[in-house]
Formats: sequence, C-alpha cells, structure tokens
Amino acid sequence: MLPTLLPTLTVLVMLWLLELLSNQRRLFASLASSAFLIYLDPAHYTNSTRTLVIS
Repeated sequence: MLPTLLPTLTVLVMLWLLELLSNQRRLFASLASSAFLIYLDPAHYTNSTRTLVIS
C-alpha cells in the first residue's frame, strides 16, 4: 500500500489544483483516465509521455 500512496496523493493534489485554477470539467475526465492507465500498466507503449502529451 505504501508505494501507491505518493502517486495517488500527487494525482489528487494536481487535480485539486487544476479544479481550483480552472473550470474545465472535460479536462479532468481525460486526466483521470490517463492517470488510471498509467497506474494500471506504466510500461505499455500507449502510456508513453509522447502519446499522453499529444492526446
């Protein structure tokens, strides 16, 4: 459980900051799905930085 605590807190803090600074609900949906995919399989080729930045 401990190895997942820091990434989870990081994502939650980033989402909270984005919510605080902007009002774009669609952005949160795409960020949440991307975060889940990275968490599920970080080594998969579709979870590369290039792919996520382009999308």
